[in-house]
Amino acid sequence: MVDPLQSPIVSGGIMLLLTGSLIALCRKLPIYLWKWLVRRITIVVDVSNDDPLFAWLSLWLAEHPYSLKARALTATSERDDYGRTMVGPTHDAGELPQVLLTPAPGNHLLWYKRRLVWLSRERKETSPGKEDSFVSLWKREVFTLRVIGRSQQAAKSLLQDARAVALNRRSRKVEVFSASYDYWQRIDERDPRPLSSVFLPDNCAELVTSDIEAFFANQYWYTERGIPWQRRYLFHGVPGSGKTSLIVALAGHFRMNLYILNLGSPYLTDDSLMNLLSKVPARSFTLLEDIDAAFNRRAKSDDAKNKLTFSGLLNAIDGAASKDGSMIFMTTNHKDQLDPALTRAGRADMHVEFYAATAEQANRMFLAFFPDAQGADSFGDRVTALGMSMCDVQNHLIDHKDSCVRALNSLVKAA
Repeated sequence: MVDPLQSPIVSGGIMLLLTGSLIALCRKLPIYLWKWLVRRITIVVDVSNDDPLFAWLSLWLAEHPYSLKARALTATSERDDYGRTMVGPTHDAGELPQVLLTPAPGNHLLWYKRRLVWLSRERKETSPGKEDSFVSLWKREVFTLRVIGRSQQAAKSLLQDARAVALNRRSRKVEVFSASYDYWQRIDERDPRPLSSVFLPDNCAELVTSDIEAFFANQYWYTERGIPWQRRYLFHGVPGSGKTSLIVALAGHFRMNLYILNLGSPYLTDDSLMNLLSKVPARSFTLLEDIDAAFNRRAKSDDAKNKLTFSGLLNAIDGAASKDGSMIFMTTNHKDQLDPALTRAGRADMHVEFYAATAEQANRMFLAFFPDAQGADSFGDRVTALGMSMCDVQNHLIDHKDSCVRALNSLVKAA
């Protein structure tokens, strides 16, 4: 029997196959060597547009000298920390969103602190047949950074610089978030409100401010004694007396973002409340407004159409889900309707009572509206005689902002 390998046709075919494979390998060998070399001498970092870091990096790139000279660019409006376009009610005509010019999709070479950075931008197009679907409204984009070197430090430094550029833009603002289902939605961005614009009796604002300052200055003291580094405040008193106004002013004073939670939300459960509080960043203010609307003592309020239980509320406030440095402010117009378990120390460390407007408060607000006016003392006396709240006083002065005489005389008629 003849050996097949000795056949000229078979042996020729084998030689042809080996030769072709060797040629293909030789052609691909440089590519393999190049990829191996790139992996050995570069740090590769991907940043996707479903993360806040993508918006930060876009801001950083818009200010980089490369983008100022590049000829292939992508134009976008400024984004917030979560990649959303900053347009709408948070901007007035004098504060329009900035137009950003960043490197277009493709490959780019730029310098960062004497290091060569290879930037790739990839934009995933909508799949065929899905052009009219909801998915087409959001396109995935990725920045890929390749930094020459074997240490991660340069890449970390670049991304930290990008974060600093973005957050420095917001250092003068207070962001306000509202709970929506089980996540926080940014609803506003405000200039800090001065504490002096909140007219409270005696030294109420100063006492709360000093307590917060002492809290932040004593982190080590809490840690050393195994005490959770958290603080809880209960503001109670008549409606319109300045409870929420003080909290907003304190957030601006300490440059803290404010997270507002309505315990009467129909979507709230024990798990969602715990989940929401766990997502509040450290060193932030959380406001639980009108907590009496959720429970009367331990009984469920008729206005609260949710599955939140009293024990779930207590467990959430106890701080198991809260981060170190967190602060919770609770407000109520009816402290007598709250269960003692909710108002005890540890769940409400500092109680502050707010009253109807005093003559001294009303006088100060009157002079803030009309610095050169006469008759501030009589204005305060008329306010107390009518039992007005500070909210009522403010609205009254706004209605008569063009004339201190009318602001004063109209109270005489009311009295």
